[in-house]
Amino acid sequence: MADSGRAIALDPDNAEAYSNRGYAKFELGDRDGAIADYKRVVELYSQAIELAPDNAEAYHNRGLAKSYLRDYAGAIVDYSRAIKLDPDSSRYYSQRGSTKSNLRDYRGAIVDFDRAIELDPDDAKVYFFRGLSKSLDDDDRGAIADYDRAIELNPDDAKVYYHRGLSKSLDDDRGAIADHSLAIELDPDYVNAYVFRAGLNSNLGNYAGAIEDYERLIEIDPDNAEHHRGMAAGYYYKWGYVKRKRGDHEGAIADYDRAVELDPDDQYGTYYSARASTKEELGDLRGAIADYSRIIELDPDNWIAYQNRADAKEKLGDKRGARKDRARAKKIKKNR
Repeated sequence: MADSGRAIALDPDNAEAYSNRGYAKFELGDRDGAIADYKRVVELYSQAIELAPDNAEAYHNRGLAKSYLRDYAGAIVDYSRAIKLDPDSSRYYSQRGSTKSNLRDYRGAIVDFDRAIELDPDDAKVYFFRGLSKSLDDDDRGAIADYDRAIELNPDDAKVYYHRGLSKSLDDDRGAIADHSLAIELDPDYVNAYVFRAGLNSNLGNYAGAIEDYERLIEIDPDNAEHHRGMAAGYYYKWGYVKRKRGDHEGAIADYDRAVELDPDDQYGTYYSARASTKEELGDLRGAIADYSRIIELDPDNWIAYQNRADAKEKLGDKRGARKDRARAKKIKKNR
């Protein structure tokens, strides 16, 4: 961005420099600054068009700036004028196609991408964008074919694998997981790829895989760490349940421990309750009572926790404590 600023200082009418700086600001989250720069780009290319009304590239570049300003209808007008002046430019058709897609005219977009591919059959990006439009138009098989071709032309673009994975997930969970894994290999910080791979692994009962993905998300996506911690806790709970059913009570407790660590305020007491009942099965009644007490601390009106704690206390011989908890449970239940 500093280079663009220097270029503008040297030449206040340098439209390309404003465009580059606008893009940099947009990427940095400075939307207002980006809008100001792109408005200046539109002004400068409008001046250029007045001086040279047959300059196709000026219309194209003004269209790009309008697209960034979300003036999609205006951008399409400019791309169409560029195409009229230079009908053999695949770029102009591709940009118009992308803008039509932004307006949800997916079939119109596909027609433009078709033409762009006729003019340049080796442009991986156009196959990718056509694939996106096909997917949005509910043609995921067609989208997959386009993503396949894009990958043939450029096998190092993580987002193409990710989107192919999304299309495959409609009827091929394992194929989708493989694609999200390839996306992650190419971009180890690809947040959405981890999110969707975790969900697919969960669908297949692979809670360990889902847990691994959310543990990674906690590290790489701190802005959404609370959400990721909650999701990870849920998967630890599910994996613990599976282990418990298999007779691996110690393993289950370890998973419940991590669930509680990730979500200590467990809203419904689900994780504490699961750990408590598992501890009871292992004969750790005091540990179970501690968990039931934690549930009550979080939710003093949880009559089930009082009832369960009463049962555990009775097994320990604390009949007085058990009677007290049962009375409290009965009172709460009656007042509901």
